[in-house]
Amino acid sequence: MSENKLVLLCAGLWLLVKVVLKYTVSLDQGVMVGVLMNLFFILLIAVLSIRKHVIVTPKSESHLLDDIRSTARPVLKYAVLAALLIGLYNYVIAAEETAQHEQAFREQLHEQYSNVESYKEFQLANPAFTDVSAEDAEASALESFEKFNHPFAQVTVSLMALVLAGLLYAGFTAVIWRKLLG
Repeated sequence: MSENKLVLLCAGLWLLVKVVLKYTVSLDQGVMVGVLMNLFFILLIAVLSIRKHVIVTPKSESHLLDDIRSTARPVLKYAVLAALLIGLYNYVIAAEETAQHEQAFREQLHEQYSNVESYKEFQLANPAFTDVSAEDAEASALESFEKFNHPFAQVTVSLMALVLAGLLYAGFTAVIWRKLLG
């Protein structure tokens, strides 16, 4: 199977499982399953890529950096595609659930900062907030939430995390394959 087909197959499976999970589990549980699936698919792609590279390339012509490069290429393709699918899923397919989750978080923040006793305890635990009113602290927390919860921010953070995980998995997979099985 070509690396592009493998990447598309894994991305398609991820999206299919996420859509099924949308109707069976809560959003928080679906996020955790989605993260674990992405890590699993990255590892699967890395293992299958290094296996194919080792089979195709003669051992005398293969070097560790070649192994890592050939493993990282499809993993990074998957990372880009998966990050885009995360944005597509959260802001198109499950937009209603995402909006409900955002509203619940806003209400939770409002309750947290509107309770005077709770906010005083928060101020005692966080001395930087002693001179900050509850309204200002709530507005600041909401502003931070809005910035991070923007689709572009989520796709960017997802891409960075998946690329990092992918490069680590590609490196570890190539080294382990070379040392143990090569």
